[in-house]
Amino acid sequence: MCSRSRCLGLRGALRWRRRSAPLPLIVCAAGIAAAASGLAVAQPPVPDNLQPLVKLHDTHVLDAGPAVVSSTDADVFVARGGDLVDVAVTRQIAAGGSFQTDIAEGTASPATLAALQNALGAGHPGVQSGVCFAELLPLGSTFRYTISWFGLHGRSTTFTLTNQGDAAGACSAAEIAMATAIFDFVAAVLADPATTHRHSTCSANADCGGGQLCCPACAVPDCAKQCHAPVNGGCPLIP
Repeated sequence: MCSRSRCLGLRGALRWRRRSAPLPLIVCAAGIAAAASGLAVAQPPVPDNLQPLVKLHDTHVLDAGPAVVSSTDADVFVARGGDLVDVAVTRQIAAGGSFQTDIAEGTASPATLAALQNALGAGHPGVQSGVCFAELLPLGSTFRYTISWFGLHGRSTTFTLTNQGDAAGACSAAEIAMATAIFDFVAAVLADPATTHRHSTCSANADCGGGQLCCPACAVPDCAKQCHAPVNGGCPLIP
């Protein structure tokens, strides 16, 4: 038996321990949450050359009078920092050519990027949507330009310009201006000598990337040349 004062003291201690037992778990959980929060904050931001600004999907068939000249299917990515990747598959129909792939990668000058940003700011792409009608190519040509814009805080919109039959109405001046600005931007970057180009057809080894060689595609004189991986240090033999 214990004395009254001692028993009361033991009971108090037990009550204190029962009440205090969850404390280490609470402290531990708080520490884990703090650590997880610290890890999230420590993650590096996505660089501007990967943050999307606009994407363009361009499909068109170009006519010159009654003749069909070429067909193109291209995808263009433009990053917020001005980086561009353009992948285009084109066929020169008038010349009886086969499909040719062109891949271009480059970075816009600050002035070129600013011109595109100003055009997008004036056109308010965030309020555009749907499919509209316009005539932007020579008579007889067909086209479909689908533009996706990516804003801050997860905002994005997509709208399409075409001269085909599914358009709901005429394109606004703002939609045409933004499309024109995107094409001007692409043309400026493609013309920059610092932009790299890779082609499925070629005229010299410099046109081919990844150590490939510019080789004849067939044994016929004046046959088009294509990029090929070297075989024994040279072009593959043509059967």
